[in-house]
Amino acid sequence: MRKIKLPLTIDPIFAANKGLEYMGFCASDQFVRIAESVDSIESDINVFLLFEIDEKQRVFIKGHAHVDLKLTCQRCCSTFLYHLKTEYCFIPVTSGTYDDLSETYRGLYDYIEMNEEGELNLVSMIEDELILSIPAFPVHEDNDCHLFFSKMRESIIQEQAKKSHPFSVLSRLKKSN
Repeated sequence: MRKIKLPLTIDPIFAANKGLEYMGFCASDQFVRIAESVDSIESDINVFLLFEIDEKQRVFIKGHAHVDLKLTCQRCCSTFLYHLKTEYCFIPVTSGTYDDLSETYRGLYDYIEMNEEGELNLVSMIEDELILSIPAFPVHEDNDCHLFFSKMRESIIQEQAKKSHPFSVLSRLKKSN
């Protein structure tokens, strides 16, 4: 399967009936909300989408997306490259039908609302999932962070060991009795 540029919108019911599978990419300039949330987007967004029908004859969309981002480390305030990956599984619904769906489906799938023409905006769907996957407090790996927290932690532990124990006064009182 070769990589293609994904369409902006798709009819998920038609795609599921045909058993369509997409492996492609979206240009990073289409993801304005992600660009506002990170330092920079370093690659195109690679996407895999599979449209199928489950055993209860429900259309669903399954897939994953990944992208390389530059984030700011919350410990040392320097930027680092972060590989963001997300997986998703949706049932497309029409406006107002979410409440009519059974509890069984609510536990298995997330829901995504189709527009009035019965289509999904793929860019918006993928962007939403990627935004939800961005870490709230991005940090380097301990070994990569230039603040060397592991060395700092060791020196703090050694300092604490040198200090007298807070209950040492009680032990001296006990000995004097």
